[in-house]
Amino acid sequence: MSERSFSLQPNERVVFESPDVVVTSKRLMANFNRSGSDGHDEALLGDLATPQQKNGGQRSRMHEGVRFSVAGAGLLAIEIFLESSFGIDERIAAVLFAAGAIVALVGLYFVGGTLAGVKPNTTVMFPRLDEKDIIVAFPGWDNSDAEELTKQVARAKRGL
Repeated sequence: MSERSFSLQPNERVVFESPDVVVTSKRLMANFNRSGSDGHDEALLGDLATPQQKNGGQRSRMHEGVRFSVAGAGLLAIEIFLESSFGIDERIAAVLFAAGAIVALVGLYFVGGTLAGVKPNTTVMFPRLDEKDIIVAFPGWDNSDAEELTKQVARAKRGL
């Protein structure tokens, strides 16, 4: 809690805490580690609608991408070797070249998508009327901390 700047109100206690979110018996405070901002998102529990939890991002396809790229490069190498050594028919060379190029490009697409894509995450969105929603992201799909956050907010709202 050294990076967080909040104080508890009278008769308020912390019911859930993680690196990016704190739920007290009266408030939700989130996004403490947001870059470029000194503050955080805060709302009274009574002002929040039912939270929505969604999985986002995509799994890594790096392994498959490398395998496809190597297989495509192998097909291209075989095509070049056969054409230069044995002078194979142009149609067979064209088919081997096209197959190798397509497989290699699919592999590069998988690798690029993995490097540029969003990692798997679980997002919990807390809708607020007339204000910007509070969104908290957790790493991985079906994150247990996201599930616990949703349960603790519901429990704290019942206690109001």
